[in-house]
Amino acid sequence: MSLKKKVKDLNKNSYYYKIRSKNTFPIKSGCASSASSMSSLVMCMNKALNLNLSKEELSKISRIGSGSACRSIYGGIVEWIKEGNNNSHSIQLYDRFYWKLNVMLIIVNQNQKEISSSEGMKLSKENSDFLNYRIKFIVDKHIKEIKESLLNKNFEKFGKIIMKDSNNFHAVCRDTFPTINYLSIESEYIIKCVDYINKIENKIICAYTFDAGANAFIVFEEENKEKINSFFDEVLFNDNFNSFSSDIIKDIKVKKPENGKFYKKIIFDLGDGAY
Repeated sequence: MSLKKKVKDLNKNSYYYKIRSKNTFPIKSGCASSASSMSSLVMCMNKALNLNLSKEELSKISRIGSGSACRSIYGGIVEWIKEGNNNSHSIQLYDRFYWKLNVMLIIVNQNQKEISSSEGMKLSKENSDFLNYRIKFIVDKHIKEIKESLLNKNFEKFGKIIMKDSNNFHAVCRDTFPTINYLSIESEYIIKCVDYINKIENKIICAYTFDAGANAFIVFEEENKEKINSFFDEVLFNDNFNSFSSDIIKDIKVKKPENGKFYKKIIFDLGDGAY
């Protein structure tokens, strides 16, 4: 039975629904709260109404509420497929057990952004020259390279592309007029910390990425979890910590921003949500 037919059959009945939902992520702060909320609501309604929709159908529906939500229907590693006629949806490339990757969310701003993701994208589409360059030359290239790195479980390549794409996205925001700057002094500090630990290790062991907000997502392999967790505990939450340098790289110093606020960090794996 098609989705259209199922909805039509439901409308024949006089049903009234009261929905209560709670999101534990900060809302409108660059943590993809709409992705978790919209995908959760769609999946709950599918179960409550016994619609038995496929994940592809659920992905298409959740995208109406939030583009990012179409990825969160699946676990593991997911690709958002570009299709017209409202057929845009996601597919799962690898399940949660394929590669032991962790994500650390570092919350530096729990408040709502001054410019929402939707408003920011609208402004960029209207007047960012760099956005057209990104669409034409960057996006497909990065997707191809990311898929190659996933196939080979090559974290150095994987991490490098994640960081470059994040930088590229925020360059589009800055190219927008009036300019948009989602990153904060805390965000910049985290970027420098990631660069620092990678230089100490002489290879990329963790990578940063920022959505349309100041809060950071740090990606790393499970085997480096303890090392990276301890490192960020020290550089973010030790009040006596001001700067650090290395005997190996003596010219690198990263100074903690004065009055910088780091609220908490959360570590999760490729479980029930997609990244």
